[in-house]
Amino acid sequence: MTLLDYWVVGLYLAVTLILGVGIVRRSRDLDDYLLAGRSLPGWLLLGSIVATETSTVTFLSIPGMSYAAGGDMRFLQLAAGFVVGRLLVAWLLLPLYFAGRLRSAYQALAERLGSPAKHMAAVVFLITRNLADGLRLFLTGLMWTQIVGGSLETALLLIAGVTVVYTWAGGLRSVVWNDCVQLVVYVAGALLAMAIIFEALPGGFREVVAFASQQGKLRIWYTTWDVSMPYTAAAGLIGGAFLSLATHGADQMMVQRYLSARSRRDATLAVVASGIVVFAQFALFLFVGIGLAAYFDAFPPGSPIERPDAALATFIATSLPAGIRGLLLAAALAAAMSTLSSSLAASVTTAIVDVAAPLGWIQPDTPGKLPLFWSRAAVVVFAAVQVAVAWLAPYFTQHVIDAVLAIANFSTSVLLGLFLLAAGRRSFHPWAAVAGMTLALAIMSLIAFFSPLAWTWYGILGALLTASLTLIVDQAVTGHSTLPSD
Repeated sequence: MTLLDYWVVGLYLAVTLILGVGIVRRSRDLDDYLLAGRSLPGWLLLGSIVATETSTVTFLSIPGMSYAAGGDMRFLQLAAGFVVGRLLVAWLLLPLYFAGRLRSAYQALAERLGSPAKHMAAVVFLITRNLADGLRLFLTGLMWTQIVGGSLETALLLIAGVTVVYTWAGGLRSVVWNDCVQLVVYVAGALLAMAIIFEALPGGFREVVAFASQQGKLRIWYTTWDVSMPYTAAAGLIGGAFLSLATHGADQMMVQRYLSARSRRDATLAVVASGIVVFAQFALFLFVGIGLAAYFDAFPPGSPIERPDAALATFIATSLPAGIRGLLLAAALAAAMSTLSSSLAASVTTAIVDVAAPLGWIQPDTPGKLPLFWSRAAVVVFAAVQVAVAWLAPYFTQHVIDAVLAIANFSTSVLLGLFLLAAGRRSFHPWAAVAGMTLALAIMSLIAFFSPLAWTWYGILGALLTASLTLIVDQAVTGHSTLPSD
């Protein structure tokens, strides 16, 4: 890193702070802080949704998939399923969220499934979201130390500190506006990396395409029904659709954006169009990986690249001119901060609305600034939790880290089963959903750790398990009758 690189990264962080603190008006009440006054347009939410689901891990690992020996474009099968899944979110779940003045996704569960299901869903979300995003923050810190140097602790405090300031100051409105800026930054970074690769290779774009064709890296479709393979046409279109239905339909981090829309039409536009944009984004990232493979084939690095997902970080650290290196590092930071800020905003809303308010600790509709004070305090608390998780991550084995991320991945599918039941007209015994969700989490844990089933099938399996087990428990307790929720 040169002085110019540091100036570029510093400028990006300064602009982020200025935008996050300066662009927002002072929040008047909790709805203004947590939901931006329910006034955000669809195009702004579209950019925020795309940026939120793109972490630094995504920014580095997707190019690694096509860069790896034998790697290709097969991940696009999953991205195609994501498009289908978002259409299902708009059709099945958005009507549920716009049926009343909800602040949280999990409030939608109370009417049909009972308050215990709402509370358990909120707690599962808070635990898995903060553990998983703390580990993602750790991986971002590792990337920083690889490129910049310095200690992991310094990297974590810098990344989290800037994100906390603008999230604390402006709430969701600040988060969404910064998401859109960060989307532009990291997409521009990917395009710039691709342009530099084209410029460095004698044959430019044609040489990259010829290399990709020779190495079989342009293949997309795999039609096998082997359920142990994560990237096949079936796993992508079916499994990917349910994964997207879970992550974008049953996760407060995404649902919070729909609830902040100025209309259901804007929310529908945002969620449906985001699938198309994400497909194009993944295609870009995969082509960057192919470009990296062609580049390092022509110009081998000084030391071997040990992991495919380290290829882009190695390229940034060793092959870019001063200033450009800083811009690419800023792009990676943008991907990290968009996810972190959204995680904090969603965690705060869930903790205030679904945990603290029912226990009587906070009254969200109380006039004055007290609810805002506690919301801002919660931003700092959840940031501290995620930094602590990231700081402790090096003391755990890779197996533990993988296990936590696996649980976080399938927990949303278990929650999806509850939302699909809630979208119907039937009410359930207040504890049937809790029992169904508990059993489904246990079974999914066994499947994830002791079966060869690919993770891309977790979405449909987790949802079906939760829904069917809840129905079975409800029938066992109540017979064929239905009971109103508490």
